[in-house]
Amino acid sequence: MFVTRRITTSGGGDVFRDEYSLAFDGTDDNIRIPEIEYSVHDADFSFVFWCKRAATNATHVVLGSTAASGAKHIRFTDSGVIEFESDTAADAADITLAVDDTNWHHYVVIASSGTVTAYQDRVSLSVSGDVGSNNVTFDTIAGQSTGGTTREFNGNISEIAVYNIALSSNQVNTIYNGREPYNHKEGVASGNLQAWWRMGDGSLDEYALICDETNATLGSDLITNGGFDADSDWVHTRGNWEISSGTLNTTSETDYMHQGIGEKQNMVMLVTYSISSYTSGSVKFRIFGDSSTVYGTARSSVGTFAEYILFPSDHNGSVGFQGTSSFTGSIDNVSVKKVGDNAGIMNNMSADDFEGDTP
Repeated sequence: MFVTRRITTSGGGDVFRDEYSLAFDGTDDNIRIPEIEYSVHDADFSFVFWCKRAATNATHVVLGSTAASGAKHIRFTDSGVIEFESDTAADAADITLAVDDTNWHHYVVIASSGTVTAYQDRVSLSVSGDVGSNNVTFDTIAGQSTGGTTREFNGNISEIAVYNIALSSNQVNTIYNGREPYNHKEGVASGNLQAWWRMGDGSLDEYALICDETNATLGSDLITNGGFDADSDWVHTRGNWEISSGTLNTTSETDYMHQGIGEKQNMVMLVTYSISSYTSGSVKFRIFGDSSTVYGTARSSVGTFAEYILFPSDHNGSVGFQGTSSFTGSIDNVSVKKVGDNAGIMNNMSADDFEGDTP
């Protein structure tokens, strides 16, 4: 895990630092976040971010949606504008950039009851159109847009913040902060801060987690009996799963066992467990949904494993283990903990994508 981004100055005070950004390759890198809906057509929201594009004349999504239909995004286009779209091409505001290059720039995109204003490096930009009468839903950073079409960001992004007010020009200037790092939680509009992804500098940020600094906490354990001291909390649903000697055991099992943790929908969880003995096959942590099932990584060795998993929006309250390839082995010490609010998971990326390239 990364250390706290503060240093002590010679005068004894603290200086707020931005030491990391995330690098996206323009192919398949992205961050999946819980689905967040913003009423941009009848309320006020401001989206603030730093980014450095690797190329101009290309489509780069900053915030987008993986939905099968409808275009919902804030993205750079190949024609020198930022497009803020809530549904279809008829509901888009086009923001003309003052400077279109591959350097670091600070952007603020504001929706006030459908009307859009924007700033680049605190300079007001020309805007045509509005976001129409639709809400906008985002579930990815630097990912898909336009009906699920993959249009990834190519370059670096740092310090994405969302406010539930329309920032004034004076507030934009304060947040720009003379191109110095800015602490949104202690800033001019901190009471209206809705989300803040520090993209590497967050107190819980580590591969593959990007936390939301508005609530950078790790919740209590939701699993009632992760040590398998008794079988009363686990349901033997299908197959040869059994609990004995304080562990969950299987012999050539491809079915599942589960227990309830309550409906934990649309949120990131830290899942840990141990495989205390292993003979063959593989096993996955399983998250049950009403119409969908999400799996963790397949494991096929003895060890303690941890992974971040985004629980589906139709999670029905049950989690467990699914054997694959006739898993034979034993599982123990299971834990499931919620990670703050709006935490994100890096996809198709590595720890090397945390870069010391900042504004």
